Amino acid sequence: MTESTEEEDNLFQPLIFTRYLYPKEHVMHSLFMSLLDHKEEEALFWGYEIYHSGFQTPLVEFIFNVYKEIYSNVNTIKFNQFIENQFEEWNEHPEEYWRIGTILWNLSKRNYDIHRFIENYFHVKTIPPLSNPMNVNKNQNHQKKFLLVLNKEDVEQYNTTNYANMTLSKNVVYGIRNDVQLLFLASHTDMKKEYYYHWLYYAYESPIWKERIEEYCGTKNDIEKTIDFENEDFEEKFMNLYNYDPDEQSIEIVEKNIGNCQCEQLSIREFSEKYGVNILLRKKIILSNK
Repeated sequence: MTESTEEEDNLFQPLIFTRYLYPKEHVMHSLFMSLLDHKEEEALFWGYEIYHSGFQTPLVEFIFNVYKEIYSNVNTIKFNQFIENQFEEWNEHPEEYWRIGTILWNLSKRNYDIHRFIENYFHVKTIPPLSNPMNVNKNQNHQKKFLLVLNKEDVEQYNTTNYANMTLSKNVVYGIRNDVQLLFLASHTDMKKEYYYHWLYYAYESPIWKERIEEYCGTKNDIEKTIDFENEDFEEKFMNLYNYDPDEQSIEIVEKNIGNCQCEQLSIREFSEKYGVNILLRKKIILSNK
């Protein structure tokens, strides 16, 4: 998402539901937006939704790219060394998943410069930043005095829990950032059919779901877009544990999970100005027959 070539990749991203049946692509967008808004708890929620779904390495690569693109050039050497050390420690000890939370928490507290991202991603020219942009954390003077190191206990609340058909109502806390679907060229916007009737098929590509399904001898049926189990006994045991019943959830849960495809969308200009960048758009030239 931080390189222009990924804009083309977005057009072909398959629909994958995460551990709590969020669309993976939208979770990544929501993580990015929560960092821009300095919302540390939401950033941790989205980060661990991806992490505990089994996408550890793609998540770390994504966060590192965001860090290099919008944070590294406007923060102190001490801060950059701290963040990069956390990445190095995780690479050496990937079981220390709380280091990802440390990175996200500290990034969410810092200022950033998004103009290069906007130029690369949207292919527009930018002009000097606005006087009071959103990218400046109002608590920056206080936050720059310390760096917070999270431990395992600090992020245990984001570990995976399972309550069969109560799982979504207990764990779907935040709604996906639905107003940037067009802005970030989301591959899927209206997912109700897939969510209600084929959710398990689209969850299969999340490692956590693939492991669960294969433990009970389930396989993908690409024609019917279902999961076929070896026999009814395996299917019953699986469903007793993992039937999340998305079609039985409240509208609130459904819209948090997959959004509302009728939501008003942010324009490039609105997004840019909100996060501290003014852009130059080409003026339309009206030709006259006179």
